[in-house]
Amino acid sequence: MVNLNREGLHLASERCIAELVHPVVTGAELNYKGSITIDPRTLKLAGLLAGQMVYIDNVGREGPPWRTYIVEGKPGKGEIIMNGPPAYHFKKGDPVTIRGGGLIPYGDASKMASDHTRVYFRQNGKLPNRVDHVEYGDVPKLHWRQMCISKLHRLTVTETSLVGPEALIVDADILNAGGFPAGIEVQFTSLKDGALRRTCIQPGPRGTGMARIQGAGARHITAGTLIVTLAEAWLPYESAIKAGGPQVVFFDEKTKTRNVIEKPKRERRQVYPRS
Repeated sequence: MVNLNREGLHLASERCIAELVHPVVTGAELNYKGSITIDPRTLKLAGLLAGQMVYIDNVGREGPPWRTYIVEGKPGKGEIIMNGPPAYHFKKGDPVTIRGGGLIPYGDASKMASDHTRVYFRQNGKLPNRVDHVEYGDVPKLHWRQMCISKLHRLTVTETSLVGPEALIVDADILNAGGFPAGIEVQFTSLKDGALRRTCIQPGPRGTGMARIQGAGARHITAGTLIVTLAEAWLPYESAIKAGGPQVVFFDEKTKTRNVIEKPKRERRQVYPRS
């Protein structure tokens, strides 16, 4: 049995630290890069960050829960826009719940009250998602945020196989361009039907442009499907503030049988500490 009071034992627990209570979706853009756009004024009130991973539930109708990362919208517009694959599951006008978490040192987490910051909204005709009031929670300064650090945008699945261990196997040169460490757990979603999967990513032969789904994922996503692949990491809060968003790799979609990086559109951000 783990002794939670044992000296030298370092534990942390994930806690909900902020919740947006029933804002409505103002747009759904299937062809945009996967993310959720949120008004920056709302983010500031909630204490959420651009690039942070959040959980989204559709309150208005039945549908799967979703998780993706935040991008900032235009201030004062009240935007809640579902970008990419979640547009299959969320439509304009749907009320949603959006929750962001933090990794809190166990000693601090056990002292926290159950309440977290909650932002409530009101709807007023042409002015969607006006903030009605905020109930503030208390988050320790020392904590970590789960941030999207790397993304392969509209990667083409070149082959699938039910044989072998669960993995997404991608050309090692592409992984290097995106800053994906081999073996890291990733989330990938289909632009064909919004299917969401999670597995580890492994390097494939260099220069092949391959993207192979291996294992159970091959039952849900077929060769030729475009996917959006996200890698995440827990960053100390001070580093998370500076991260701003993932490093993104775009591909030349004129090449259908293999993945070729479209260099002019590649966005690079350094999110790992330099050695």
